[in-house]
Amino acid sequence: MKRFETRSLWRAGCVALALILAPVQVLANKVALIIGNSAYEHTSPLKNPRNDAEAMASKFRTLGFETIEGYDLTATEMAQMTREFARSVSGTEISVVFYAGHAIQVDGENYLIPVDARMDDELSIDFEAFPISMITRQLSRTDGANLLILDACRDNPFEQLTLGSSRSIGGGGLGKMDVRDNGTGTGIVFATAPGTVALDGEGDHSPFTEALLKHIGTPNTPITTVISNVTGEVYNATGEKQRPWFNQSYTAPVELYKTAALPAPDVSAGATAPATAPADGAAALEEEKYMFELARGSGYIEDYQAYLDFYPNGRYARFARIAIERLKTEAAEEESVKVAVALPETTKDVESRSVALPAYDPTTPLILSVTQQMLLAPANQTTEQALNMDRSTRRALQARLNATGNNVGRPDGSFGPKTRAGIAAWQASVGLPQTQFLNSMQFDLLVSQTEATYASFLNVPAASSGSGSKRKTSSGNNNIGNNIVKGISEGFGRAFGDKVFGN
Repeated sequence: MKRFETRSLWRAGCVALALILAPVQVLANKVALIIGNSAYEHTSPLKNPRNDAEAMASKFRTLGFETIEGYDLTATEMAQMTREFARSVSGTEISVVFYAGHAIQVDGENYLIPVDARMDDELSIDFEAFPISMITRQLSRTDGANLLILDACRDNPFEQLTLGSSRSIGGGGLGKMDVRDNGTGTGIVFATAPGTVALDGEGDHSPFTEALLKHIGTPNTPITTVISNVTGEVYNATGEKQRPWFNQSYTAPVELYKTAALPAPDVSAGATAPATAPADGAAALEEEKYMFELARGSGYIEDYQAYLDFYPNGRYARFARIAIERLKTEAAEEESVKVAVALPETTKDVESRSVALPAYDPTTPLILSVTQQMLLAPANQTTEQALNMDRSTRRALQARLNATGNNVGRPDGSFGPKTRAGIAAWQASVGLPQTQFLNSMQFDLLVSQTEATYASFLNVPAASSGSGSKRKTSSGNNNIGNNIVKGISEGFGRAFGDKVFGN
C-alpha cells in the first residue's frame, strides 16, 4: 500500500512544550521532508529505504522537527509533497530533506525515482523521474540553514534505458552537486562519494542510515562534526568500501539539536554538599528537580544516571539510586521471561525451561499477568518509540489487538486513531491506565495473551474500492494537539506528535 503522510504540530502545543522544556531544550522552527521509496513497480524493489525513512522521521521528531513524510510515492505524490514542503520552509531556522530509494544521474544531473516510473525511453527522464534540483530550489526559499541527505547512491536500476547520442546516463551512483549560497547556507550529504555505489545493507537499515540514526541527534554538535563521525563509522563498517560525501557552504555552525547548558557536576575531592549554583541557589534547585522529574517520568536508567552525574549528592540522589536498582531488577526479570519464551517449541528439555520460568508449560502459550510494576510504569509515546517496532511488528500488534476483540481494522502497520483507541480499550480490559501507548511490559503482556490466536487476524483481505487505487492519502488531525498535551502532562519532551494516520 502506498501512503502519503503529513504531520503538522499545533502551534499551541509547541508553545506549551517550549515553556515546560525551556530549562533544558532550546526549541527552533525546524521542518524536515522525509521520503522513502521501496515498493518499485517496474524495477527491482529495495528492502531498506522505507525502513530508513520511517526511522529517520521518528528521529527528527524527537529532535523537535515538524516532519512531512511520504512512503512509496508516485511522481505526482512526490510533487505534492515537495510543494507542501516549499510552503513550510519560509522563515524556518533549519530545513532538512532526507530521501532513500532509487536515483540516477543523466548528463551530470541527479533524479529521484518514483515507485511508478517505467523508464522505457528517453522521454521517461523528463516525465517520470523527479529532478533533485526541484527540491534544492525549494530550499533556497529560506534564509536559514538547509541540509539535503541522499541515501540513494545505488546501482542504476534501468540498465535497459538507452539514450540519444547527446545524452548519457551514469552507470552507478549520483553526480556531484554544488551548494547554494543562500542564508546560513546549505549542506548536501551523499551516502557515498559521487559516481560510486552505496550498500543497501543486510539489516533493517543501510549502513549510512544506521550511522545517521546513531549520531545525528548528538546535542550541541555542529552538523559538520556529526557528518564526519557518520563518515568514519560507515567507512569502517563497510570495510573501507563506502565513504559518505559532504559538501557545505555554512557561514556559521549549524546544530540540529540544541540544548541549554546544564551546570557541570562538582567533581572536587570530598564534595558532599548538593550541587547548587552559589549565586542563584533557588534556580539551581529548580534545575535539579527538573532533571530528577524528567528521569522519573521517563523511567529510563540512563536518565537517572544523568541526574546522578550532575548531582551525585543531590536532594534526590538516594531515590535515583533506588530507582536504578529497581529498574535493573525489572529488566533482568523481563529478560528471563523473553529468554524462556524464545526457547524452541520443539525442544524436549522441559527442565531447562522450568529453571528460567518455573510456571512455563511448553505445550501452551505463556500468559503473563498484570503486576504492580506494570501498573506504575509509564506508558507513553516515548516508551512506545523505545520498542523500535518496524512495520511488520506494528502490523502484528494490530492483529493482536483484533484478536483481543478490540477491532482496529485491517493491519497495515500505521498507527492512527483506531489503533490508539484499540490500545486504550485493551488497556482498560486488563486494568491498566488508558494511555493509548505501550511500554515494553505491556507489549509483552499483549503478546502473551494473543500468541495462539493473532495469526488468523494478520492477513485480513482489503476492502475493495471503486477506483482500484492502492494509494491512500492522510493528513494530521486534531488528535495531535491532544497527544502533545498528554506528553506535556507526563513530563516528556523527547517526541513531537504521534502518527495519526492509518488505522
